[in-house]
Amino acid sequence: MNVFPCAVPRRVSVLGVGAMGRLHARVFAELPQLFTLVGVYDPSGVAAREVGQTWSVPAFDDEAEAIAAADLVVIASPIEAHAGAARRALAGGRHVLVEKPVCATAAQAFALTRAVARDQRLFVGHSERFNPVIRALASLVRPEGVQSIRLRRTAVTTRHGGEHAALVSLGVHDLDLVAHLSASPVALRDVSHVDDDRADLVLVAARGAVAWVHVDRRAKERGRTIVVATKDAVYTGDLLMKTLSVRHGSGPETPCVLPREEPLVAQAAAISRVLSGGAEAVATGMDGARALAIVEQATMRRGPRPDQASPPTF
Repeated sequence: MNVFPCAVPRRVSVLGVGAMGRLHARVFAELPQLFTLVGVYDPSGVAAREVGQTWSVPAFDDEAEAIAAADLVVIASPIEAHAGAARRALAGGRHVLVEKPVCATAAQAFALTRAVARDQRLFVGHSERFNPVIRALASLVRPEGVQSIRLRRTAVTTRHGGEHAALVSLGVHDLDLVAHLSASPVALRDVSHVDDDRADLVLVAARGAVAWVHVDRRAKERGRTIVVATKDAVYTGDLLMKTLSVRHGSGPETPCVLPREEPLVAQAAAISRVLSGGAEAVATGMDGARALAIVEQATMRRGPRPDQASPPTF
């Protein structure tokens, strides 16, 4: 991994220590050459103290204290709390990494992007960009050469009341991946099915690539696959098994070499490089807002159909 340490590791606070917050706490604590985990905060003091003890850092008594102690604030609280916590952290002059989706609504997300000062960064945890399969694809395929992308994401879950729709909790990753791999804004072209548990969308990227996204959290088996077609080759990847192969024309499929880093570790290292002036593939607040806007479009309507007027981009 191409990591170069900061002169002084940046201080990190984690707000929210559920499943993702605990992962972030571990990752930042285990990158001492880049970051210093200075503490955690959670409305559940018991949970915060447990995570704090694990990494020998304070469990802050309130959110403001956690924000004040950090250079980078990681927000892994429930979705409805993202906008408020991120806005307060930005108002305090901090950089922010907020888990996906960036906010509960696209309106909140776009408003949040306008609250970012020139010397600040608002990152969104679309960590699938750092899945080894996606990292390899991004290095092997030129964005302008992508002709089509097929993404399939399935889960085996029993939905409980109060959960967000599958397109919000799962599919927003794939909407972001289409924009990331095509390096261009993406518009919704068609919706053949959308409900709380399943969605089937057709997207079109500004560069011309067409993408099909299928999400189903009531499937018979878990899966995360991608197929990317260019003029000369077809790449087939499994994001769970961490495999990627390529076929040129009618030739045989050959395996591609993948990077080894854990996605959250690779994302954290990329954030460090951005904060040091580099250009990396970390999703921005605008990236997160655009993906969420497409989710809302798809949820509200079936269409437009491919033969109707061109859909808007964000």
